[in-house]
Amino acid sequence: PFDAARYDGLVAFLNQFHDGEIDALGVSYAIIEALFNSEFSHSSKWDVDCANCSKVATGAADTGADTAGTADFPVSFQCHQRATYDHKDIYSVAEAKAKIVVLSRSEIHVELYSYYVSG
Repeated sequence: PFDAARYDGLVAFLNQFHDGEIDALGVSYAIIEALFNSEFSHSSKWDVDCANCSKVATGAADTGADTAGTADFPVSFQCHQRATYDHKDIYSVAEAKAKIVVLSRSEIHVELYSYYVSG
């Protein structure tokens, strides 16, 4: 089971989503950022990009609209966040990726999560 409490600040975002204060896209951003930050070792030489989440078609149940903080469920997002290190002769990339499936305000799945560092 996923323990949201171990990711700094994530519980607050999940509670806001559950209460309808943020939408499915907003909670997906919060999840990928929490996952990335839990694995990534920050230093001043890394350039950390903002997280990116793109809606993925979920089939017949996908009605498309996400309005006024309420979403038609299920809705899925392909999300990633990356950082690059380019200093002297060293170039590295750190990236977290996941498909985040929001089934309802009380059920979210993180699928195909990966984190890697290359270079």
